[in-house]
Amino acid sequence: FWGLRAQAARSLGTMQDNDALGILLAALADTTGIADHRVRRAAVEALGQYRDERVVPTLLRFARQDPTYGVEAAASAALGNQQPTDEIIAVLTANCAKSSHRDRIRGSSVEALSRLDDPRGIGPAMELAAYGAPFRSRSTGIEALGRLGRLKDQTERVRRFLEPLLKDRHERAVWSAIRALAELGDEKAVPVPVSYTHLTLPTNREG
Repeated sequence: FWGLRAQAARSLGTMQDNDALGILLAALADTTGIADHRVRRAAVEALGQYRDERVVPTLLRFARQDPTYGVEAAASAALGNQQPTDEIIAVLTANCAKSSHRDRIRGSSVEALSRLDDPRGIGPAMELAAYGAPFRSRSTGIEALGRLGRLKDQTERVRRFLEPLLKDRHERAVWSAIRALAELGDEKAVPVPVSYTHLTLPTNREG
């Protein structure tokens, strides 16, 4: 049963043990080794719980290509737990432009870039946050800027980008900009007016 196998993979991730890590790496050594994509995704997610240079080549391989979007998205998200390298930044940046069902790859990639705390993630995040970008991942791009903008010498640049979004025509973008500016913590954003005329308070389900 795939559910049992997926749970076994998750358990290996929580163990944080060299033997458990070796089992995960061996299981994912061949892309055809785990045929069921649900089990493969669980194994990739488990591998991503290890912050270890040994997991990076495998995560990069699955982030670049897999028969299912869910596995690529999981591998992209897992890269955000690793030490940033040029190759990781490059793959995540490329995945920010990759179409997938419900924009899962774009969203996972830009969120991972924000967790790497590397200023090279700001450009891709701004592209996804801009008006006209795919709406499903746009909010994630906006909110990623709230964290990335706290990096050294990046606050003003990000604040100036986010402030106009407080008057965006799309409700989700406005709420995401509010959250991003709150995380940014720049007091210069406090006086900036928000356009409320077309907005409704978000419910927990929407937020």
